[in-house]
Amino acid sequence: MVREGQAFVSLVSTLGDDYQSVRVEASRALARIGGDLVSRELHHAATTWVAGSPPILEALLVLDEDVQTELELWLDHPYEGVRGVAVDWIVSRRDRRLFATLSRLTRDPVDWVREEVSDALMRLS
Repeated sequence: MVREGQAFVSLVSTLGDDYQSVRVEASRALARIGGDLVSRELHHAATTWVAGSPPILEALLVLDEDVQTELELWLDHPYEGVRGVAVDWIVSRRDRRLFATLSRLTRDPVDWVREEVSDALMRLS
């Protein structure tokens, strides 16, 4: 039988798994466990495992946590792919409060990121 503490440690360790489905299920399970320790761990994971973090952000939202800090880290990330993931995640939420965050990428140095942001802002306005 797995105790709650053991489950927590195992689930946290899988947040950085290579398979997205594993990350998604671990994030969901942690959201069901809830609590301050889970919230802290999810916030930490979302800032350190950026490319695999959308499910982690979803879990944080289930726990009524603010994810603005994590999104700002993603939007300022030196790797353009991470900035693109942030744009996709914000658009998928369809939350108007997050759209203003996208405007900072309208001057991104990478053409495809700027185009994706412009398209997203047009669709969501």
